[in-house]
Amino acid sequence: MLIKQESVLDSKVVDGQQRLTTLTVLLSALRETVEDPELAGDLTHFLYAKGNKALGTSNRYRLLVRDRDREFFQTYVQSPGGLAKLVGLDHTWVESISQENL
Repeated sequence: MLIKQESVLDSKVVDGQQRLTTLTVLLSALRETVEDPELAGDLTHFLYAKGNKALGTSNRYRLLVRDRDREFFQTYVQSPGGLAKLVGLDHTWVESISQENL
């Protein structure tokens, strides 16, 4: 379930965040395994809107997890090449159970 305010571009997920997180991980895995760079780029579009250096905008992620896991999720799941880094990560330093579960 989403709570959406008319004056705000973002919505808040109150039910279904686990499904959306799983879908994000699945899209990331598909992006990492396809051989077609154009298709990989199209899949990336579902994960985040790419920022524009000329306009001074940064990437706008489609799903934001809670603050303490956000940077980890963006680095190791949503960003291209992140899953490969996640596989090789030393899991003794993760900061939360959520990060360990990923």
